[in-house]
Amino acid sequence: MRSVAAHLIFVQEGHSRNRQAGSRPQQDRPEPAVLEMSPLEVEAVVRQVLAAEREETEKHIDQVTMKTMVAILTSFGIDDDERLEIKADFQHLRRSRQAYELVQKTGLKAAITVVITATLGAMWLGVTSMLHK
Repeated sequence: MRSVAAHLIFVQEGHSRNRQAGSRPQQDRPEPAVLEMSPLEVEAVVRQVLAAEREETEKHIDQVTMKTMVAILTSFGIDDDERLEIKADFQHLRRSRQAYELVQKTGLKAAITVVITATLGAMWLGVTSMLHK
């Protein structure tokens, strides 16, 4: 795709250099073929070129990322073949962390409930003892 766009630009530049306003093409040099393209066709070519470049860039980024991850895991002493085991380990760690957070929340709620219940119980005991006197 790059060669098509570069060729189009070259052909258009060559045509504009060879022909001045109102002048004839030089007899000793043949005039390059000029492609007439509408702005929509030019835009379509540019979009195709940009899409191809974006795809190449994404592939390159993916390759570099994979190489980096393999290097990092290897530096930690983890082989590339142990991916499933690593995934299972991380899943276990996540479940353990979530369970710990749930126990913390539940414990806090239970402690607040005990304090409120004890306070209300003490107030009720005080009110009933004053009423019975």
